Amino acid sequence: MSRLLNFNNHNTISKCLTFGKGIIYNINNCQQARLISFASQSLINNNNNNNNNKNNNEKYFSSKLNKNEKEQKLSQSTRKIEDIYQKKTPTEHVLLRPDSYIGTIEKIEDDMWVLSNSMFNKSKKTIDLNNDMIGSEKKGKSNSKEPINYIHPIKATYTPGLLKIYDEILVNAADNKKRDSSMSFIKVEINPNENTISIMNDGKGIPVVMHQTENCYVVEMVMGNLMSGSNFNDSELKVVGGRNGFGAKLTNIFSKEFTVETIDKLSGKKYYQKWSNNMGIRSEPIITNVNDDETDYTKITFKPDLEKFKIKSLWDDDILQLMERRLYDIAGCNPELKVTLNGKVLNYNFESYVKLYEHHLNNSAKREENEEQYREESFEFGEISSRWKIGIGLSETGQFTQISFVNSINTVKGGTHVNFLADQIVRYVGEKLKKKHSDLEIRPMNIKHHLALFVNCLVDNPSFDSQSKETLTTKPMLFGSTPEIPESLLAQFVKNSKIIERVAGWALMKQKADLIHSTSSRQSKTTLIKSISKLDDANWAGGNKSKECTLIITEGDSAKSLALAGLSVVGRNSYGVFPLRGKLMNVRDVNPRQLLSNEEINNLTTILGLSHKCTYDSDESMEDLRYGKIMIMADQDHDGSHIKGLVINFIHYFWPNLLKRGFVEEFVTPIIKVTKSSTQKKSFFTIKDYEKWRESITSDQVKQYTIKYYKGLGTSTSAEAKEYFSNLQKHVIKFIWNDEADYLIKMAFAKDSSLLRQRWLKESDMSQGIDHSIKEITYPDFINKELIHFSWAANLRSIPSLVDGLKPGQRKILFASFKRRLTNEIKVSQLSGYVAEQTSYHHGEQSLNSTIVKMAHDFVGSNNLPLLTPAGQFGTRLQGGSDSASARYIFTKLEPVARYLFNELDDPLLNYLEEEGESIQPDYYIPIIPMLLVNGSEGIGVGMATSIPLFSPIDIIDQLMVRLNGQVPLKKMIPWYRGFKGTISPDKLTYRSNGVIKLVGRNLEITELPIGKWTSDYKETLNELIDKDTIKSFQESNTENSVHFTILLNNTQLEQMEDLTENELIKLFKLSTSIHFNLTCFDENSKIQKFDNVEEIIDQFYRIRLQFYEKRRDHLLNSLNSQIKRLTTTIQFLEVIASGKLKIQGRSKQDMIKELESGEIVGFENFGTHPPEVYQHLFSLSILDITKERIDNLTNQLTKRKTDHQSISSSDSKSLWESDLKQLREYLEKSDKEFQKKPLKTSSSSSFDSSSSSETAKLSSTRKSKVDKIKSK
Repeated sequence: MSRLLNFNNHNTISKCLTFGKGIIYNINNCQQARLISFASQSLINNNNNNNNNKNNNEKYFSSKLNKNEKEQKLSQSTRKIEDIYQKKTPTEHVLLRPDSYIGTIEKIEDDMWVLSNSMFNKSKKTIDLNNDMIGSEKKGKSNSKEPINYIHPIKATYTPGLLKIYDEILVNAADNKKRDSSMSFIKVEINPNENTISIMNDGKGIPVVMHQTENCYVVEMVMGNLMSGSNFNDSELKVVGGRNGFGAKLTNIFSKEFTVETIDKLSGKKYYQKWSNNMGIRSEPIITNVNDDETDYTKITFKPDLEKFKIKSLWDDDILQLMERRLYDIAGCNPELKVTLNGKVLNYNFESYVKLYEHHLNNSAKREENEEQYREESFEFGEISSRWKIGIGLSETGQFTQISFVNSINTVKGGTHVNFLADQIVRYVGEKLKKKHSDLEIRPMNIKHHLALFVNCLVDNPSFDSQSKETLTTKPMLFGSTPEIPESLLAQFVKNSKIIERVAGWALMKQKADLIHSTSSRQSKTTLIKSISKLDDANWAGGNKSKECTLIITEGDSAKSLALAGLSVVGRNSYGVFPLRGKLMNVRDVNPRQLLSNEEINNLTTILGLSHKCTYDSDESMEDLRYGKIMIMADQDHDGSHIKGLVINFIHYFWPNLLKRGFVEEFVTPIIKVTKSSTQKKSFFTIKDYEKWRESITSDQVKQYTIKYYKGLGTSTSAEAKEYFSNLQKHVIKFIWNDEADYLIKMAFAKDSSLLRQRWLKESDMSQGIDHSIKEITYPDFINKELIHFSWAANLRSIPSLVDGLKPGQRKILFASFKRRLTNEIKVSQLSGYVAEQTSYHHGEQSLNSTIVKMAHDFVGSNNLPLLTPAGQFGTRLQGGSDSASARYIFTKLEPVARYLFNELDDPLLNYLEEEGESIQPDYYIPIIPMLLVNGSEGIGVGMATSIPLFSPIDIIDQLMVRLNGQVPLKKMIPWYRGFKGTISPDKLTYRSNGVIKLVGRNLEITELPIGKWTSDYKETLNELIDKDTIKSFQESNTENSVHFTILLNNTQLEQMEDLTENELIKLFKLSTSIHFNLTCFDENSKIQKFDNVEEIIDQFYRIRLQFYEKRRDHLLNSLNSQIKRLTTTIQFLEVIASGKLKIQGRSKQDMIKELESGEIVGFENFGTHPPEVYQHLFSLSILDITKERIDNLTNQLTKRKTDHQSISSSDSKSLWESDLKQLREYLEKSDKEFQKKPLKTSSSSSFDSSSSSETAKLSSTRKSKVDKIKSK
């Protein structure tokens, strides 16, 4: 019939298939079988006939079918009813349908575990026991090293039914240990030459008594009658393998000979009985009396009916190796028994048994050569309870491996017990993976494929999928015990096995493969190019002249417009333009999945025609590219340098050979232009070049120039763009490779090179810059002379100042607020515009808006002393401030405390910066207390980061007062957050903040969260506890400023919670966080400095601030002297005019000055001489100033100035500082009760409070077990 499928004639095939259905339906009829052959041959013979024979064939098939149906009906009518409906005895049914009882009796080939060095030598048909040969040959001992034995999988050929009848007797022997704890051994003898198997165990034997109901001996009933045994009472919970009453009887039925021998000391009888011919012939039992020296035992000997299993000898196939390994299973699951095979003792416990698999699972192919490579710590073992023993390890085979035993039965396919345990491991590992590699998408099955799980358990009255008992189906709730794996065991496994790294590594490898596949199997390039809307492609790109093409990569759309305007000069044939959206991703530290989902990276790869399969180390491979080079066109500021570096890093990471081939160029434009006239123009490509020019001329000369800062490429006009492209040689610089390039690019961008970047930043010469008049630049020069300035600028933006605790953006906002005297509310969006205008801010105003909002935050965990007022929705502790309204809708102003902190008297002492010819914010302010510690700071720069917690301003004032008064130092300061109701205590080298949770009635109440946890986020933690059945549910009474969760519990949960202390509850509900220190900041000389402790910061601030109080005192005295002198002169002048002693009518100015300085005017002889500006002031006074009221007012001012001068003269800098600190303290205590606290006690030691530290350590170590127990439940 198979040849019929080769017919080309469709109609003929259809008829054949129709005919075939009839054949298959009646396949049991011999005549119809012959008809198949005949019909097939007829069709084959007619294959070459033309279509005229089609009708004849159809008639033929039709007639044959009719004949076939008639013959079938005739056959059925002639069969006797007794032949159709039959009854079989149980034994006959077992023999007729063995699949339902012992599995298939056909040979199969499957992966099975066997010993690497089996005692059964099939080739020689001998049994080898420790090199002693048993069988037809026997040899002496060998001096060679005995091979190490281990268990490994092979493609085994065997008959499952034969293995099952052996296993039934073996499990019965093991079950006897559960009935009689005194049982001590199992002895197995397998003689493949005689085809006999004997299994013997001691312990209580089968009762040798008559069964009154069945009228036979119990031994005969359980060994020779199906569906008999002692396991039918389901109300009695047993942990044995027997279940259905078939067991040994199945072995008897499939054996040519089957004998049972047992001693029952209780009856004093020894019983022997034999069956033969598949339990068809029964011999009478032989019963004798037992001697005094004889003990209980049971011995089963059987000779399998090998013909039934279609083999001739036990030496055939691999059945002996499987029987042997099965006995190793029994030994490992029952370590209290002495298990022997053919006299060889198998001395194993579950742990040593599991390690037999380690060789294969760890892929240790060379274990025989170097046993030291065999790592015993590959597995973690645990005895969950007396009923459950497990071993957890890694499987390097690429698939989940399980070896499991239920009541000594080998559940080959696992079941509910394996799933219950594996799910716990996968869930725990998954949680750890999610925390450590949140960017990887890993499914539970991916984790499970890396696991090897070994289980030895006892289950009450187990149920299986079939009599072959390969899969346990008992529900976990019916196990009789709950196997919860301790968290400590799981943690130990994760730590020692490195499974987190292995699974993450596998996921990364898979993603890399996907990345390579994505660039090699995408849709057509033409289709992809068309889909990139912002690309202006070169006309020659992707063609024969593609190597002559250059892709201009611009920083944003405005720069693209500039490039397109310039291309009108050079043409579009060989130039394409593609704008980047912001900064390119740093590809060096991301996983391939992120790269696959990054549109910018994918677009660049597509536009350039790059492939991850290619290394581009030959001219031939370069022909595949759509562009021969790229030209980076970025702003000439620090961020533009960073964008150039990121593009270079992208090419270097994937295709370093392209950099060696001169693939990258840059297009430079001026950052500043100065104009004096239409002919006198200067362009500067770097800020440093401009500053050098500024220093070379005087301030008056600078004022003669118009200075224009090109904040971005979009500042240039189309005319300027054409000017640039008309002289490409002046603006294009080529990047050149050298030996240092590879190391420096990795150092600048690799995540694990932060220490190298720190050293690079500290050792670099910041005065160096790129000379843009050159035509070529090496990659090392770009990194060391240009990119270094971005890195330094990034740190300036991210790392605060020790002196004022502010970053540049915050300082600009404060400067503009002081300058505007911001005492009335203003929109945040308006304030950011004013700040940008007054401080030459060169970045987006959205960043300023965000900074203003954060400076006004006043919720718990934000600022202890906000400098701006939040008028509107500035964000709350519900979402950590991210729930703020748009800058268009919220208002702000200066907080009154700002001028208490930043005294206006210090403003003249500050060093104000200058940009674009305008004075802007100072390099730092001088607050009266270190604001760095008051409001803290977080920031990540290049090669360094900072993390400074918040401290109480009252504590800081106390610390400063102690130093001012020369008293004993105070204790070490502890972080403090205004409004926080929890506790903060030392914890080794850091601090720990705890929330507040208490048991109130039948519920738990959480009234505070630890620092850094926000209300909305914490609900996820509570939902997880609900999923784990730790709590029932929760209710919320939270506000924008306070926390209040009510945790509802059921009776069982309430009992568990009542046993826990408050600190144990804090751990269970994750109400604790660490407050880490990284005290890195810029000092007063703009040098990066890292402090070891908070007291060092206070000490250095104290020295700096005290110096400025000296400067303030000197400045005030000088200012008062000038004011006193000016007031004195003014009063004298007005008095001499008012007295009429100086005639002013009709006289010249110089004549009156001469008379005043002559000293000849009575009463005004000491008027003295004064500079021209003084006389300018005096002669500009109005006529009203001569009045008595005006003179009296000036006299009062003079008196006050003299009093102030005397007061300051009699005071030193320390007393001035003390006065400011007292005023600040009074204001704080009046404004907020939180600040009304007692000062820190003095102590000669600045170390942690040892008692609190030890108490914290004790707390964390002694309360772990209870919490772990509740978590597991």
